[in-house]
Amino acid sequence: MKGLTKWIECLSLDAVIVAVLWGMAMGMRDLAELVVLALATWLTYVADRLRDVAPSRGALMTDRHVYYRDHYKGFVVSWICGFVGVIVLALLALPLWKIGWGLVLVGLILFYLWALRQIERPGSRLLFKRTAVPLIFAAGVCWMAEGWRSHAGIYLTILLFAGALVNVLLISYWENRYKNPPKWLPHMLGAGIVGMFCLSQFGLLYFTASGIGGLVTVFSYFIILLLVQAEKASNVRAWTDLALAAGAVFILVIEILS
Repeated sequence: MKGLTKWIECLSLDAVIVAVLWGMAMGMRDLAELVVLALATWLTYVADRLRDVAPSRGALMTDRHVYYRDHYKGFVVSWICGFVGVIVLALLALPLWKIGWGLVLVGLILFYLWALRQIERPGSRLLFKRTAVPLIFAAGVCWMAEGWRSHAGIYLTILLFAGALVNVLLISYWENRYKNPPKWLPHMLGAGIVGMFCLSQFGLLYFTASGIGGLVTVFSYFIILLLVQAEKASNVRAWTDLALAAGAVFILVIEILS
């Protein structure tokens, strides 16, 4: 299991799995659209990794970045092929209005990358990155799944944003536990877990399957947090993604059975 999760993480497939499962939880069933969502998510995350390990930058952080540095040319070629593939598939499978909104989302990603370069203080940079990435991620899934068309879809989008936010905060807390983390980090993480718990409780009243899925994820996060604090956690990046994916799986199973 550890080897499988490590490969999923190194190849940046963790975010892809989460995006596809939550897109399906929001009602996506068209295979071509699911492939577009998967490719768009993968291209975004791989581009971010390649930017981090570009030869001109020289900064080296996690083992995932080391893997990207060692296979830099291969990932560049794969990214180019994936980019051409997603453009062709989008033109063939998506309506023009959805392609247009996709370009708006690309613009938001470019703005995020530009704004990130303007922030010099490490704590402020981390805060901006950890809030902007979940927002863009949830917006991307909502765009493809057309989550705004129903109250259940809007609720799921908000729940996904909350889950993705706690996800990245928990990872940051684990990665910085020995590095004098920013003072806001543990407080924001605690508030995020409590907020997602309350949001899931609300969902139980109106969107039962979604509320249960949210509770599955938030309780999983709480267990991971306890393990981190007890210094018994490893590969937290993979486990937090699995927790978020598990929430969507529960939603889908309950909807199928009901």
